Amino acid sequence: MCFVKCRIILFLLPNKTESVAQLVRATVCGTVGRGFETHRSPNPPSLKGGFYFENLIMYTWYYLLPILTAFIGWCINCILLIYFFRPYQPKKIIFFSIQGILPAKREKITDSLAEYIVQQLPIEELFKKITSEESIATVLPLAENAIDVFLRKKLVGKMPMLSMFVSDRLINDLKIIFIEELTTLLPAMITQYLEQFNNKVQLISFLKNYLNKVDNQTIEILIRKNTLLIKAFQWWGLIGGFLIGCIQILFLYGFSSVY
Repeated sequence: MCFVKCRIILFLLPNKTESVAQLVRATVCGTVGRGFETHRSPNPPSLKGGFYFENLIMYTWYYLLPILTAFIGWCINCILLIYFFRPYQPKKIIFFSIQGILPAKREKITDSLAEYIVQQLPIEELFKKITSEESIATVLPLAENAIDVFLRKKLVGKMPMLSMFVSDRLINDLKIIFIEELTTLLPAMITQYLEQFNNKVQLISFLKNYLNKVDNQTIEILIRKNTLLIKAFQWWGLIGGFLIGCIQILFLYGFSSVY
């Protein structure tokens, strides 16, 4: 009595998958069996460096991984930068509304920025510096010239009869009197005028109104022009993508060498 014994060997290759079946009829009762052998070698192709190099052209994409991932990283960061600034106004796409991160959060950013500036602004020190003797002394020459022009030209032009009484000595004496009076009055006048800006609530409101007048496009231009971090962010995407591609190659190398 004869029995048939079958053996199936499966080889998995990177380019293709092929099954090699060997059917061997064995003898039990002393009869000689016949074998049916495939013409393909059951041994897999040799390995080189952990990868199958049967066809190098088919594995070119392995070496393109860093370039591909670097390009993808660059594109992703560019898209993120665009989405950070634009669109300026909400735009509906099907059931969703899309708006740039900065324009969407601009009101909160403006409020926080105005409050921070007012809190950090040394208002009292500014008032003291403006009303100091040094600051008043820089204003007095201008006031003296204005008084001289007023007494010599404007006053005489309005009242011609005074020309007979107005002399250089009288003008100089009047200027001295006016300057002494201004030296006392100017600090008090300036302080009283600046008191209206000492109210932090009003200052915050003023800054908010001023900042809200700046359009989103101007803000984007200023940030892109004066911030090196924007350009560095794009390069980070490029370099990071390249490194990820290199790590993928090493992973594939180790995986293929194991299996």
